Amino acid sequence: LSTIKLELEVSTREIKTAKREIDAKYIAMTAAQTEVDVLKNRSGVEVNNSGSVHYLERLLGAIQRLAVAENEFLQSEVIYNVALANLDRATGTMLQTRNISARRYEDNDSGLPIYRLEQNNEGS
Repeated sequence: LSTIKLELEVSTREIKTAKREIDAKYIAMTAAQTEVDVLKNRSGVEVNNSGSVHYLERLLGAIQRLAVAENEFLQSEVIYNVALANLDRATGTMLQTRNISARRYEDNDSGLPIYRLEQNNEGS
């Protein structure tokens, strides 16, 4: 019983941590997108050749930072979903949450019971 309680506490903590991480990564991604947008809107301001090179370097750097921020945001979403699945597992509701049930069948040859997981078709 204490192991189950500990698993629930850990799962809950993981969800809270993962949610905070999603929020932080979303803010970082939004800031990176804003930087790219601002630089794109400035594209006509710098006219001379050295200014154009500097502008392109800044724009490419901003685009690279945006790609990293998007990747980190997606990773945080995956971690959050794994934490939700761990909570379902810890509470024993993983199959129920996903509308999956275990059906018992009998093997025709041996007569032994066979259990198969099946997706329930609700609303059909």
